[in-house]
Amino acid sequence: MLNLNCSRSVWSVKGLFRLWCGNFLYKSLLSPLRFSLNMFFVFIVTCPFTNLHSTEFKPWFGEVLVVETNVTGFFEYYPSIASSHGNRHQSTSDGFLELEASIAYDETIAFELEVVAGGYPRNRYGFDSITLTGRERFLNDIVDDPVSLSMGLSITQVFDPGLHNLSAPFFYHGGIEGELDVAVGKEFSCEQFWVSRIWGVLGVGLADLGSAWIRANIDWEYNWWDNQEVHLFAHSLWGTGGNALNPDDFHGYGPINHQSVDLGVGYRYYFQRGIALGLDYNYRVFAQNCPRGASLVTLDFFYAF
Repeated sequence: MLNLNCSRSVWSVKGLFRLWCGNFLYKSLLSPLRFSLNMFFVFIVTCPFTNLHSTEFKPWFGEVLVVETNVTGFFEYYPSIASSHGNRHQSTSDGFLELEASIAYDETIAFELEVVAGGYPRNRYGFDSITLTGRERFLNDIVDDPVSLSMGLSITQVFDPGLHNLSAPFFYHGGIEGELDVAVGKEFSCEQFWVSRIWGVLGVGLADLGSAWIRANIDWEYNWWDNQEVHLFAHSLWGTGGNALNPDDFHGYGPINHQSVDLGVGYRYYFQRGIALGLDYNYRVFAQNCPRGASLVTLDFFYAF
């Protein structure tokens, strides 16, 4: 971790952020009563064990033996589908809920469990997937290494509602999936706080259906004294299947030669240590054999205990 000279400043949009997020959560996530009751049940059952904000790739872990949980709502819209045979107008909006829990066993080993459920058109709700991830850190720049380096393995059980939904922002490839990833990053600090950090991820995955895929991500975060964070990112996924996307006969992305690049920005506010609310937005700038021009808004609540 590299120490920087810095002066303390305060920037807050606390009141506006609370008001906007309250309205957004009420109208977008809690409106369908059935979805709310189902997801409340999932939260009660899995919260002690799960934390949802999609699989964590960054090469830094949380505090040792502290359970970090996230409850995240995903709201997606896209106007058309890009295929090798041309674009097809098919606008769709979907909602998803993810529950996630992670824990660092020690300074080098961490585990994560995720449960994803989706709300689809025609009022169909159901579980999409369950993912278990184990990660090991080999280098730690917070101590004395030049960079942080970690490796992770994720195993996912995908259920039929998720596998047959081409709108799912998680790009399910088969019923059972495995992905191996390597992450490397650098953190810069001021006093006892980290100020900014940048990291990249390269991953390779394979499912019981179709061909492998490659993940390539780069992320940058800025931290205001552990009170507020801003996040910029570019995430991409590259399927190596040989088929074009057929929206009328879709059984997962495994056999499909899909490609996507998403750019995004995020903000997180910490109300106190271990409690935070975050809002992210990302837009798909490149798409092949997948939803085109997709906008994804995520709202997440973080709690550590």
